[in-house]
Amino acid sequence: MKSSHNWRPQTANSNNSSIISPKQFSNSLRPYASTNHSFVSTFNDSVPPSPTADQFTPALSRKLTGKRSSHNITKPNHLEFATNFEKVAYLQNSKPKHKYPHHSLEKLFDDIASNSFDQPLNKLAEEYLRSFFRVENVSFFHDISSVSSLYCPSNSVVFPHGSGLIGYCHFSRKILNIKCANTHVSFSPIYDGKICQANSRLLIFPLFDYQGHVKSVVQMIRPASLPSFDDEDEKAIEYLQNKFQIYSRWLFQPIPTESTFTELVLAQRLGDFVESMTTKLERIFNCRTAEIWEFNKEEQEIHMFVPCASMPLPIPLADSGVVGFALSNATTISLIASNMHAAYNSRTDGNGEQSVLVVPVKDPVCPRVYGLVLRGKRLPHFFTDTDEKILAKIASVVVASLNSSEVVERSFQSLEDSMRAQKRLQSLLEVAETLSGQLHIDELIPSIMTRACDLVKADRCSLFMVNETREKLTTSFHGGLSNAIEIPINAGIVGYTATTGQILNIKDAYEDPRFNRATDLSTGYRTHNLLCVPIYDDKNEIRGVTEMINKIDGVFTKEDEKLIQVFNVFVGISIENARLYRASIDLSLQLRSVLEISQSIAQSNTIKKLSEDILKNSRKVIGAGRAMIFLTNSSEFDKFDIFAIDEDIEAKMRRVKQANEQAAAGKLGARRALIHKMMAGGDSKTLEELEKEDYERNQAVSTVISTSEPLLVNKNDDPNESMIISPIKGSDRSMMGAVLMQWKKRETLFNTEDLKMLESFSVFLSISLERSRMKAQAVFGAMEVELRQTFNESERKLPDTTEKLFVTQEETKLMVSRSFNSIDFDEFKLIFSFFDLLGVRPAIPIPNETLYCFIYQLRDNMSDTFLHNWDHARDTAQFLVHMLVNGQISKNFSPREKFVMLVSCLSHDVGYNDRSNIIIPLNILHNNKSSIESHHISTLIHIIAKNQCNVFSVFNENRDLEEVWRQVVNLILGTDMTLHFNILDAANEAKLQDRQLSRGPANRLLLMKLLIKACDISALARPFEYADKVKDCISDEFYKCGDMSRIAGVRIGNSKTKDNEEREKEANFFNFVIHVCIPIFKEIISIFPSLKYLIDQIHSNMDKWKLSIE
Repeated sequence: MKSSHNWRPQTANSNNSSIISPKQFSNSLRPYASTNHSFVSTFNDSVPPSPTADQFTPALSRKLTGKRSSHNITKPNHLEFATNFEKVAYLQNSKPKHKYPHHSLEKLFDDIASNSFDQPLNKLAEEYLRSFFRVENVSFFHDISSVSSLYCPSNSVVFPHGSGLIGYCHFSRKILNIKCANTHVSFSPIYDGKICQANSRLLIFPLFDYQGHVKSVVQMIRPASLPSFDDEDEKAIEYLQNKFQIYSRWLFQPIPTESTFTELVLAQRLGDFVESMTTKLERIFNCRTAEIWEFNKEEQEIHMFVPCASMPLPIPLADSGVVGFALSNATTISLIASNMHAAYNSRTDGNGEQSVLVVPVKDPVCPRVYGLVLRGKRLPHFFTDTDEKILAKIASVVVASLNSSEVVERSFQSLEDSMRAQKRLQSLLEVAETLSGQLHIDELIPSIMTRACDLVKADRCSLFMVNETREKLTTSFHGGLSNAIEIPINAGIVGYTATTGQILNIKDAYEDPRFNRATDLSTGYRTHNLLCVPIYDDKNEIRGVTEMINKIDGVFTKEDEKLIQVFNVFVGISIENARLYRASIDLSLQLRSVLEISQSIAQSNTIKKLSEDILKNSRKVIGAGRAMIFLTNSSEFDKFDIFAIDEDIEAKMRRVKQANEQAAAGKLGARRALIHKMMAGGDSKTLEELEKEDYERNQAVSTVISTSEPLLVNKNDDPNESMIISPIKGSDRSMMGAVLMQWKKRETLFNTEDLKMLESFSVFLSISLERSRMKAQAVFGAMEVELRQTFNESERKLPDTTEKLFVTQEETKLMVSRSFNSIDFDEFKLIFSFFDLLGVRPAIPIPNETLYCFIYQLRDNMSDTFLHNWDHARDTAQFLVHMLVNGQISKNFSPREKFVMLVSCLSHDVGYNDRSNIIIPLNILHNNKSSIESHHISTLIHIIAKNQCNVFSVFNENRDLEEVWRQVVNLILGTDMTLHFNILDAANEAKLQDRQLSRGPANRLLLMKLLIKACDISALARPFEYADKVKDCISDEFYKCGDMSRIAGVRIGNSKTKDNEEREKEANFFNFVIHVCIPIFKEIISIFPSLKYLIDQIHSNMDKWKLSIE
């Protein structure tokens, strides 16, 4: 079997070949290395090489030298032995007359020694000894001291020390002449039986080095049919033992070939070098993996060089395993199995059953130790002494090449950095050129911020600008978000930069206490690192902040900071230029004519606000106490609605007082009267009777609209009722509505000049409203487009869900589960499915078109406030469906009751607005009684009043329509937190007579109120992952508007420390769950025990919250 190593140099003349030492070869690499010194292997060779040039000159006599020149040395013939007697006789008769002359032994050794340059020693010894001693087989065993074994490369047989005849010979250090193998006491069938017959004749002898150490054991075998070995054979072996011991320095010293050294000299980029070098080492040493490590003794850091990587991989010293131990102690380690070592670590050393060889190489100048690591020897399964010596010899060459490759890598990286810097500077130049030619900052900012992301390789970025009052920061560009963000100027990381001017490079945003996670929670985007850089104007004042988010390939660097600083200089100049340009435009606009002003007003985006501003200005100019805009109904010309109202404070207080007096007298306005009467349960009046409020005013407006002529009405006895009205005409002279001024405060009566002024203002309103109507038509057109895409003409009037709105069975399962997320579903499919799952349709034949438009209008009238938005409405309706379906209680309610509850869930927050300037007048108007909920009902009425959206139109009987309205109004009013305990008290009292609340309209309504209340706070009964996100918002909402005095143990104080605030906040939340949430679910479970799992979920969530606090 051919050896896996061929370490001798191949030369034309074996006798005069020059040997290149590893040190000489290492020195030849210095031009490529990073340091001007050679590396020192820590391998301790017990048989160092001789310093002489010709190793075999002392061993060869002049006589043999002469014979080499006069005789051709031929290799021995390979003899094959037969089992018949004729061939055996041939072998016996073929012995020479002089069995082993001295010159023949000299020639034998000379042949082995002279050919050992280019052939393995074991192969030469086996071939020449088999021929010389005429034996059947010869096995040459190397002593592998590191694994206490003897190994024969020819047949891959391994003998542990002390095992079998080979092990005994190694132990006894004597020549063994055995006539019959199995008669010897050390014969082992397990080991010896692999290479010889039990009756074979054996001659086994050790070979020593110059220090007397056993380097190998040779076994010669003859079959039992041949004569045994005699004394002359033993003497010949003793002679050869002596010769091998004399020249052991050269015979047992493996020398890598020149081609091997040449192959290991590389100068590549670091990643390519490591990949190439490890591949070559794996091939040379026939192992599974090869690695290169580095240990810094001063820093106590260890790294492993990884293929195709420009930087070595840092390894924790505690996890460095066997390699770390070898490098830190500068000692060579060879193990038959790596897990035999105490420092073994499975993460770095891998398969513990594999062999490992580590040879450290010291850097004599720097405090570094390199390590060459071989793992998993294939054949044999352990590394031999020869492997250790060869790896030690080539180690300095490999490390020198490694240093050269590091120099190459640094050169390439320097070049790449230069090219990258040049590219960035070029990009900055392009940004500067772009900015210099653009004065419209709204068009400019998106493009330059995208360029900023490219410059520093950021995933997202935002541009925050300081407002005029320097109180807030508003995003002019907000990558990844649909809406702009407005925050206080001192809030968060951006606010800190805006107030201090300090550049903040945050490696981990969630570790910084200034970071606000609300945006991440609302968008689902995870912020990892941030770079915030201020923007200065020409007065050195901070005008904004550039925020770069999530570096794509790591974290933001100092270079990124400098680059954005330069970038912000250009941005600051551009913003200042744009501001000056805008100021000049504004100044010129102020000098334009009234027509130009009206055109500018007509271009406003918010037409209602614009109309209110025009109305307010006209009221102040004319001096009226109250102003109103009426718009005609496009489908019914003779009807009109109030579009906008403006009053001064005196008129407003007088109006409130008058409304309270009328409420006491039962003379409420039409819509409020409808709500009031339905709440009271009284009989409703006819539509004509409900519209009698302010009859004279309505009559006057109707007259103006019908005649298209202005009207002046003065009342000397009651100046408050005096009014002037001007028609609002379109460009085609069509009537759009009317504008009214009432109660002239500065003078007793209106005059014609006031009417002319009002007519002038009506022109502005006409232009604005005409543009608004065009926009409204565009919006309605969009809804019509969606309707046509969803339904064909025949499907619009059907009360059955069409194929395009069907949901799959899997979607239905998710739709009725508590792990529901509204964003996973199409909103129209979702709500249509709710009506179908509860059996509302077709029992109540609501046409597809009507239900679709109703949902559309509800969505458009929802606010963006958390827990009052469209998502919350869908979550509330979904939880109702969940309880009715999963609790199997749907059959307890009629289709009309389920219809009422679904509509109430979807619309209980419609039109929500938490601004104080809206809430205050609503509270005054409604005497602080469910003012916000009443506003929700008013908004719902406004939606239902549109024919396309009137889902109540299916109730033809007035009694049915009245009952539906009464229930919807009461259910929406019941969501008022101030009524929470009143509802609970009423339920407890009613259950004394009717435990299931199933008898009578009042008890049925009370039962539905309990369900709607539970749906409104259902987030706490959902899985913990969802409930935990909204717990604080739910608690804050209750304590903002709830009756806290009804909760025992609640103490609301003005904590001055953050810790106290947090503790009180947690205490308030737990009180809310215990005293508000749990009681409402207990009431429901007492009626429907199948829903007990909901309160179990609440208790489970409570336990987790308590555990998190502890």
